[in-house]
Amino acid sequence: MTNPMLTLAQESQPEALGSVFELATRGGIMMIPIAICSLVVVAVVVERVTVLRRNKVVPPEFTEALDKAGSDAAKAQKACDEGDSPAARIVLAGLGKLGHVREVIEK
Repeated sequence: MTNPMLTLAQESQPEALGSVFELATRGGIMMIPIAICSLVVVAVVVERVTVLRRNKVVPPEFTEALDKAGSDAAKAQKACDEGDSPAARIVLAGLGKLGHVREVIEK
């Protein structure tokens, strides 16, 4: 007498998987858009990694200028005006809110 649970387990095991190409051909026509989307995602990630390097987002010259400015808001604003980077624009927006209540600053 055979064990029904053993037979069920043997039937539910997938057959041996072949190469990636065989899997793709078994997937049918829907594998084409999946492959295209995968390539687009890889391209976007590579592009973002190359563009958004730390030195371009927060240039060392800008951080040095902010360090030299210390707590002087006028010097910090001048450093932000001279530094054309995302970090400079963010700090400049924060400097524009100096003296406001906390809720305004957070918004």
